[in-house]
Amino acid sequence: MAFEGMDIGEVESLGHQLMNQGNTIQTVINAIDGIVNTMESVWKGPDATEFMGWWQSQHRPALVAAETAVHGLGQSALNNVQQQIEASSR
Repeated sequence: MAFEGMDIGEVESLGHQLMNQGNTIQTVINAIDGIVNTMESVWKGPDATEFMGWWQSQHRPALVAAETAVHGLGQSALNNVQQQIEASSR
């Protein structure tokens, strides 16, 4: 017989883990911002401008999108837990 339904405690834990991983991505973004900002004082010229532009226009937005997506997954799991609790209490 296959299990169907939700282990509320486990899904809630996993939702929080996803939220924490989203926070970790934000920490990485902040760290890279600091590194790139430091580079501006030690690297000048068109190659430096292009390099820093890649971070600002391509890589940083991709990481921000990943952070948003992971947070969204975590929040969705937590929302489903809440819905399950409400449905079970009826």
